[in-house]
Amino acid sequence: MARPGDHRARPNLENLGGWPAPFRYGMVGALGFGGHMRFWLVLAAVLLPLATVAQPTPPPTPPPLGVRQAAPDRTTQQQLDLPGGSLPFRAVVTTHRLSAGTTPEADIVTTAFLLDVPLTGRPVTFVVNGGPGSASAWLNLLALGPWRVRLPQDGVLPPSLDPTLVVNEQTWLPFTDLVFIDPPGTGYSELVATTDGVRQKYYSTGGDIEALATVIRRWSEANGRLASPKLLVGESYGGFRGPRLARRLAESEGVALRGLMLISPVLDFNGWDSNWQPYAWATRIPAMAAANRHATERDAEAEAYASGPYIADFMRGPGDAAAVARMVERMTALTGLDPALVTRRGGRIDVSTIQREHERGRVGSAYDLTITGIDPIPTAESVRVPDAVVDALKAPVSAAAVSLYAEKLNWRAEGAPAPRYEILNSAVFSAWNYGGRQMAAESVSALGAALAFDPVFRVEIVHGLYDLVTPYFGSKLILDQLAPALASRATLLALPGGHMFYINDASRARLQTEGAAMVARAIQ
Repeated sequence: MARPGDHRARPNLENLGGWPAPFRYGMVGALGFGGHMRFWLVLAAVLLPLATVAQPTPPPTPPPLGVRQAAPDRTTQQQLDLPGGSLPFRAVVTTHRLSAGTTPEADIVTTAFLLDVPLTGRPVTFVVNGGPGSASAWLNLLALGPWRVRLPQDGVLPPSLDPTLVVNEQTWLPFTDLVFIDPPGTGYSELVATTDGVRQKYYSTGGDIEALATVIRRWSEANGRLASPKLLVGESYGGFRGPRLARRLAESEGVALRGLMLISPVLDFNGWDSNWQPYAWATRIPAMAAANRHATERDAEAEAYASGPYIADFMRGPGDAAAVARMVERMTALTGLDPALVTRRGGRIDVSTIQREHERGRVGSAYDLTITGIDPIPTAESVRVPDAVVDALKAPVSAAAVSLYAEKLNWRAEGAPAPRYEILNSAVFSAWNYGGRQMAAESVSALGAALAFDPVFRVEIVHGLYDLVTPYFGSKLILDQLAPALASRATLLALPGGHMFYINDASRARLQTEGAAMVARAIQ
C-alpha cells in the first residue's frame, strides 16, 4: 500500500501506455469527479494484469558487499566398518544462514551423520559443545562421531600426537542419527555481519539459545524429521544450554526434545567460583579426593564431609581455631597434600594450589587432575603453563577436523584466504554476555520446568570424577533440590576421567552404553 505523500502513489498522466494527453485530460474533465474515479478503476483493471504479465521476475538479492557467500551444502555416501558389520550412512554438511529481515547476520554449520535406514521411528540427537566459543569437534572426534582421534592412555597428551582419524567403535550412529552444531565463531561457523549489535546478539545467553533453536527447527523441517524422537547432548557450557534449548524449542519453535544428556555441565553460575561462599570450595572436595586415590567411583564419605562438616566449619570462619584444625585434618587426609601447606591455607584448598602441589615437579590439569605436565619453573612461587588436557588437544583435534571436512566429507568453507577452523575461540569467550551482573546465569529453573511439563522428558548428567572445572558434586547438590516427583527422571553418573572423561577408552565405552539406554527410553 502506498503511503500518503509518497510520489510513487500518484498516477503519472503522461505515461499511460500511448494514450494521447489531450484525450486523457478530456476524459477526466468530461467524466467529473465520480466519472474520474470510475475511469481510474476501469483503467486499473485493464492495465494491472498487463503489468503483471510484462513484469520480469526480479533477480535474487545479492548479499551486501563484504558478506561472503555461504558454502554450498555437501552430501557424501560413507561406510563404517565396525566389529558388528558394515554401517552405510550419509554425511551432510549444511550452512544455515540466519538473517534479520534481508540482512545476513550469521552462518551456522551443521554436520550430520544419517544412517541409511527408513526414517520411521529413527531418533536424531543434536550435539553442541561449550566454551562459550568451543566447536563441536570435541564430542564429534573424541566421543560420539563415526571417526575419532586415537589418544594414548598413559596420561600424557602431547600436542604433536598423530591427528589421523580412525574408526570410532564407540560411535552412537548405530542407535541414533547425529547432528553436530557449531555456534557462530566456532568451527567454520561465523558472523557474516560484524557490527557491534550483531556480535552482542549472538555472543549472549539469550541470542545464542534463539539461534541454536532456530537451526534445530530448520534442520528438522528440511530433513523431514519433525516427527522423529529428538534428543540433545551438550557438554560443559553446552550442558548449560541444554535445558534452555529444550524450553525454547517447545515454547517457540514447535519442536519437542525427549531427553538431554548433559556432559560435565555447569548449571548454575551463582557462587560457582567465589572465595567467600562455601559452595564452590565444597563442590571440588570429592573431585580432589577421587584424583588423590585415582578412584573409579564416587566416594560417599568425601561427599558427606563436603556437604556437612566442611561447610559448617567453613561458616565459622578462620577465627575459629578448632574449626580450622578440623578442616586441616580432614582436607590433608582427603587430598594427600603436605599438612604444612594445608595448615597455611586454613583447610581451604583452591584449584591452582592442588594443581601444582598434587604431584611435585608437575602441574595437573584443572580439567583432569590426574593428567599432568612438567612444571617448567618448580622453584617459582607461581607459574602459568598451558593446560595438560585442553591446550594439549587443541592442535590434534583441530587438525583432525580440517582433515574430516576436506578429505572425508569433501566440503570446504568459502572465503579467501580460507577460514581458520576455530576449535576454541577465546574472543567469543571474552565477549560473552551472560545476561546481567546482579544475578548470574542459571539453567536449573529451565531444567525443572522441562521435567515438570513433559512426563516423558528425561535428563542424564555425566561427569568425570577428577574434574575441578565443573565438579560432579555441584550437579549432585543441584539435583538433590529438585522436587521429589521429578527426581526419578534426572540421574547423575560419575566416570573415571576428567572434564572430557571420554578420552579414557573405558569411560567412552560406558558413555556409549548410557547413550544407547537413553535413546531406547526415549523411543519407547
